Amino acid sequence: MRRGRGKTMNASVVVGCRAAGRFLVTEALWDNPGRGRYRGVGADGEPVLIAVTSPQVQTLERAAAALAFHVPGVAPLLAVGVVESAFPLHAVVEGEPDGRPLSALAPVPRHHLIAIGIDLAELAARAHARGLALGGLRPELCYAEGASGCMALSAVAPRAIGFFHTGGRVDAGNMPAFDRVFEPPDMTLSSRPPSPAGDVFTLAGALGFLASGRMPFPGDSWAQQAVAMTAADGSWGEDDPLLRALEPGLRRDAARRPAAADLCAALARLA
Repeated sequence: MRRGRGKTMNASVVVGCRAAGRFLVTEALWDNPGRGRYRGVGADGEPVLIAVTSPQVQTLERAAAALAFHVPGVAPLLAVGVVESAFPLHAVVEGEPDGRPLSALAPVPRHHLIAIGIDLAELAARAHARGLALGGLRPELCYAEGASGCMALSAVAPRAIGFFHTGGRVDAGNMPAFDRVFEPPDMTLSSRPPSPAGDVFTLAGALGFLASGRMPFPGDSWAQQAVAMTAADGSWGEDDPLLRALEPGLRRDAARRPAAADLCAALARLA
């Protein structure tokens, strides 16, 4: 089995299985049962996103309650349940938003990216006001739709990050289900759960990457970038108004990062 994006080279232990009883896993986005991302369909053919882990360290009912996220702009939670596979696995199932992930749409025109960033920061602020942290405000999990002349945020499907956090470990090499690290060091290296300050960090890093094509931390690998986060605040080192507006969100000290509402206001000044 190949760990990575796209279809598996060898037989997948997840693709072709049912998750939470009524959802069929049809495609691997990142094929690793311990921390995997997949597409699937429901009984009536609706497209869904499925994140899979080794058995959760909490009850499935508690996981579902923690990931409910009844916030406009967040894709609906459809189920948390067991994967009917040869291995004991759990899955969270979300509706797949309309459009395509920002990671697949890049490069996004600058004025559209700022508008989408404002919408994402507003969404995060609404969630934070309800005492929630979304966790997954990264390019692979934020969807937009429309042609290049009129592109807008569709919705986010953020639950994989929180679900991964509470999944049991399969082995010492449990790989993250993404090519790049956008979550802050307290999550990536210290295994802390998503937080409002973490949402700001992830969103700032994601928007800056989409704007510049570069990560705000040095390193060619996920692990190198995660370690670099502990050494210095994030920066692109450019005199770019958008990147400068995002850099405060990449401070190592979570208490020094702006609130999502403040990040939204900083982006709005550039619109």
